[in-house]
Amino acid sequence: DAIEVGRTLFGTIRKIIVHLLADDFSELLLFLGAMALYLPLPLLPAQILWINVIEDGFPGTALAFEGKEHEVMHDPPRDPQEAILNKPFRKFLGAVAIITGIAAFGTFTLLWAKLGDLDRVRTIVFALMAVDSLIFAFVVRAIRKPIVRADILSNKLLVAAGIFGIALLLLAVYLPALQQVLATVPISLFDWGVILIVSLVELAFLEIAKQRCFGRVRAA
Repeated sequence: DAIEVGRTLFGTIRKIIVHLLADDFSELLLFLGAMALYLPLPLLPAQILWINVIEDGFPGTALAFEGKEHEVMHDPPRDPQEAILNKPFRKFLGAVAIITGIAAFGTFTLLWAKLGDLDRVRTIVFALMAVDSLIFAFVVRAIRKPIVRADILSNKLLVAAGIFGIALLLLAVYLPALQQVLATVPISLFDWGVILIVSLVELAFLEIAKQRCFGRVRAA
């Protein structure tokens, strides 16, 4: 009915806003950490633009076509004066920024100290944050349940956006023309392994944060 449609639409707007802002805040923490320790820039402007426009843009658009969550009618009536991002969403956004920002900063700091190859380390962090953005789209789409209980394939447009985002990321890392624009370099399977491990650890913490911020939802 109209109430369910309205709640679904409002919830979708919240998810899109959180998804788009999460990268901005995590990038801010990454740069503040680097500045505090007098480290080189962890990412270049072109790389940041790619993450925010390309890797964020397609999943963010796909989230607009997310179907309704059956649990939406379990929510109490919303106060008309309530902000678009209410307290649970603000807490979640803060948690996401801290988790992904610390992960990116830690990865950059450790790899820079170990490898000493700035272009390679920047490329790894660039790829990590791009992957984070794609993963987070699937986390935030099902705000009321763990990602393992959500029907990941129900939003086919989001799945397509995720696959497309990975393909574009690979082009950004390995296509010479894009390497020139983005200042990326080819990275090894070991580097991708690091990215995968860090992303999975982040995913676990994001799911914990989601549960803490929104609580357990009764079965529909």
